[in-house]
Amino acid sequence: MLRLFHISEEENILQFIPRVSKKQWNFQSYVWAIEEKKLHNYLLPRECPRICLSLEKSNIQMDYLNLNRMKNPKAVIFVAEEWKEKINNCRLYQYEFAGDNFKLMDKIAGYYVSDKTEVPLNKIEIKDCPQELQKLDVELILSHKEKMMEIKDKVINDFEEFSIIKWSNLE
Repeated sequence: MLRLFHISEEENILQFIPRVSKKQWNFQSYVWAIEEKKLHNYLLPRECPRICLSLEKSNIQMDYLNLNRMKNPKAVIFVAEEWKEKINNCRLYQYEFAGDNFKLMDKIAGYYVSDKTEVPLNKIEIKDCPQELQKLDVELILSHKEKMMEIKDKVINDFEEFSIIKWSNLE
């Protein structure tokens, strides 16, 4: 069964009203959701720049990036060290939706959209983002900005499945 979520720093959202999307999505109005499989990519402050890699298919990626620190994580998220305090102090709210009105928008990113107002089924508070990521078998790696730039270049050139989120907040 498909499970869809919206992660927010806002605590009391009673309904999600479609908002105008970015140019890349043709300025359509949508409520955005993320599938459970990619939920970990969003368990950080909204504005936090990050590089997210899924490692479920192969550990070749781990070797390639010299990341043999954790026992076979399902994913790795790189974040600039400057964000450590914000990550540690962040509280998030995980809203779950019924999938009836949603359609797949981006398979790699796990984005689903609805053009209807959506009422969440439930809400869970996340008080410790790093701990939540660890529970999901995701390794969070803090890096210098320069290293983040190197990793981004490697990822873009050599990987098929990845997400680079809020990158403009790094530069």
